[in-house]
Amino acid sequence: MVNLTNHTYFNLTGGKENILKHELELTATKMTEMVEQIPNGKIIPVAGTAFDFTSSKKINRDMKDLPTGYDDNYVLDNENGDLKYIGCLKEINSGRKIEVLTTQPGMQVYTGYWNPELTIDGEKKFGSYSGIALETQHYPDSVNRPEFPTTLLKPGEKYNEKTIYKFITE
Repeated sequence: MVNLTNHTYFNLTGGKENILKHELELTATKMTEMVEQIPNGKIIPVAGTAFDFTSSKKINRDMKDLPTGYDDNYVLDNENGDLKYIGCLKEINSGRKIEVLTTQPGMQVYTGYWNPELTIDGEKKFGSYSGIALETQHYPDSVNRPEFPTTLLKPGEKYNEKTIYKFITE
């Protein structure tokens, strides 16, 4: 079983502010339903929920009922593995923007609530919401969910996935 991802954190203010005012837009209209952060096998719509990013919105807009922010898997309707545009993260004041394209069927969005605060050269850095991870991948727990896209890699087969983070300034 193989389910590799990239766990890079993005902060388009250069770390001057947290990511809560960044805007996120995703093409995903569904997500995996989670029980204690593990998908239960159900795919549910995001429309009308705090998890709906089908129109660009600030990350903090609908977080009042999410005390630890987002850490959720979005369904990208990409089981064929085509390289397709799946979303955009932007920060208005800096004019910085990242477009995300992937061949993966899912993406975990993690807003970094549990990021540790560090003291570096006497200055406090990082901490909660200091960065957002846009982790393209197969769905979590796919190995135990035959209804999810498979992560099985047989001997002799090659693992070949692609994700592009396209950086733009406006």
